[in-house]
Amino acid sequence: MRNFALPHFLPSILLAILLTLLTACGGEESAETKEADAGIQLAQAQEFLDKKDYESAGKIIKEYVAAHPQDLAGLRLSAHFSLIQNRVNDAIAIAEQALEIDSERGDFLAIKGRAYYQVSQFDNALKFCREALKKDPTVGLAYLVIGEIFLRQGKIQESIPILKEAVQHDPKSVEGLNKLASAYIKVKDYQSAREYLERAQQLDNEDAGVYFNLALVYDEMNDGENAVKHIQESLRLYTDQENKNWANKARQTQGILAKKYNIRLTS
Repeated sequence: MRNFALPHFLPSILLAILLTLLTACGGEESAETKEADAGIQLAQAQEFLDKKDYESAGKIIKEYVAAHPQDLAGLRLSAHFSLIQNRVNDAIAIAEQALEIDSERGDFLAIKGRAYYQVSQFDNALKFCREALKKDPTVGLAYLVIGEIFLRQGKIQESIPILKEAVQHDPKSVEGLNKLASAYIKVKDYQSAREYLERAQQLDNEDAGVYFNLALVYDEMNDGENAVKHIQESLRLYTDQENKNWANKARQTQGILAKKYNIRLTS
């Protein structure tokens, strides 16, 4: 049997092919890997926001947006973070940047509406939120802002179906659940208010406003023990947040409830 020797150039070709395959497989991240890493970053930022660790969240969001300036998910989170910090002009600028990328995004119109709501420019807030719902009728934030404005304007009955839409489209919105409960408190439907507040509490048991409203509900139900218990927790949380205005309101309400139900307060 004859032995066939490989041509002298084949080992070089095989080595080149092998190096090419190795480079393709491991030398660079695939698009899928980069996308997954981006998703992890945004999830981490959202987790920090949920924990109210705004310093850590802000750092991740800033780095992410700098690296992905055209990414709408990153811009959306950045805009929401600006709203949380009451940097209204920044939120509007980010929303407008996103709308230049995709003018059909109703969620960014709603963000503009929310920004104007936070500075009490209700006409502009309503304008952008209604535009948002024309683009996308599932944007929970737009319903929330409209419902909040109706509450502020004393249109309580009109606010309830709007706030229900907000909760339907964003069932994890503690703010939406709390605002809907506030509307039910105003129309003296305390059972419905309690149900929505308990749903909110399951999502976030550190929300001072939810505890405050639950105290009011328990008071109306003549459950003094629970009323005082919840107003005390509200006071603790507002104090920890250094929210002096609401801490004072909670402290005053605590005194009224303790006197009404003859409950001795312990420090």
